[in-house]
Amino acid sequence: MKAQQGNSMIRWFDDLVGYRRFTTVLRSMRGPIESYLARAPTNYGYCCARERIESFTMIPPEDGWYNLRESFVCECGLNGRMRMMYQAFANAMREYAAMPMAMLFERLSPLYAVLSERYPSVRGCEYVSADAIAGRPYRVRDIEVIHEDMQALSIRDGSMNLVCHLDVLEHVPDHRKALAECARVLAPGGRLLFTCPFYEFDSHITRAVVEHGQVRHLLPPGYHGNPLSAQGSLVFTQFGSPLLGEIRAAGFREARIGVFYEPFQGIVSNANPYPEGFMWPVLFEGVR
Repeated sequence: MKAQQGNSMIRWFDDLVGYRRFTTVLRSMRGPIESYLARAPTNYGYCCARERIESFTMIPPEDGWYNLRESFVCECGLNGRMRMMYQAFANAMREYAAMPMAMLFERLSPLYAVLSERYPSVRGCEYVSADAIAGRPYRVRDIEVIHEDMQALSIRDGSMNLVCHLDVLEHVPDHRKALAECARVLAPGGRLLFTCPFYEFDSHITRAVVEHGQVRHLLPPGYHGNPLSAQGSLVFTQFGSPLLGEIRAAGFREARIGVFYEPFQGIVSNANPYPEGFMWPVLFEGVR
């Protein structure tokens, strides 16, 4: 077990033993803190993207509870989850002497707008549609969007220094293949940073699979918001403990899980009152 803490206050663990010990400590203080924060329609806190105190807006409750992971929206457009990734992304970029090549599997989100303004080398993409061609541009709401399928990227081997995606992996039919593709396009020493809904399950829950080109539902369909679809994106997998090992198996020499619990920055748990739906503010890193 090894825990590391950088200047971002992200606690990194290379196994789940240390991660669970740390979150057990957090659990005793989480309730009072998050109950207090959820009382007000707005809160003031530190935005790491603007590097100043900002007003954070709460989003409406879902089924009677506030999803705090997606709340605390700053005027720059970033919610708590996005600011967590912004900080991790900025930390990774500081390790390079020259501007590295980075791919962000976001193009229509506020995070891309904020990151690309600071880091011009960042390329953005989206999964446009099943019949779109990888690497081709498509017009979406008057914006040119490059289509990429994470299971079959058009990007050359070893051409990227940093690959980043936020809550995308659960919507990919074969997440192991997607992780392997992310490893393929990274140069030696390159990094994968991503978030996904991560639960304290002993195994993954597979909700749907693709067989012979058709989706087969194993559980009632679940959807998450998608800027390209009013219906949302279908959830294929709810991730549990095996994910860290699967990152290593995909071709990464190092893999670790990070916890970024900073209430004053609006980065907290999702506050789901049901144990099977509760999530800490976590992100994953793989080093090629």
